[in-house]
Amino acid sequence: MNKNTLCIIPARSGSKGIKNKNLSLIEGKSLIQITIEEALQANIFDTIYVSTESNLIKLEAQKLGIDFPFMRKERLAKDNVHVSEVVNDVILNFQAIDINFKNVCLLMPTSPLRTFKQI
Repeated sequence: MNKNTLCIIPARSGSKGIKNKNLSLIEGKSLIQITIEEALQANIFDTIYVSTESNLIKLEAQKLGIDFPFMRKERLAKDNVHVSEVVNDVILNFQAIDINFKNVCLLMPTSPLRTFKQI
């Protein structure tokens, strides 16, 4: 099945500085919630996928309507892993279930000031 645009939101639980930083709140909303809501409001994505190894982040994303056909592998949630490896893994996992995308957009939860208009 071919789709047009995939949005990948990488959100691991580990961090050198702040544990579970993607669940940190700004004005009552977590970084992951802000990112998902802006991605949804942009209304340009066929699929929005949160790449995480964390069940807490998964639950937060599911509350906002995000599906999880697969989870991020623990080895891809380490400090030394480049985000490009995570993106590649997500694309390969979707291809393994016969879903291909023409375009991919990466939205980092740690950039919460980005709006749907900028997306």
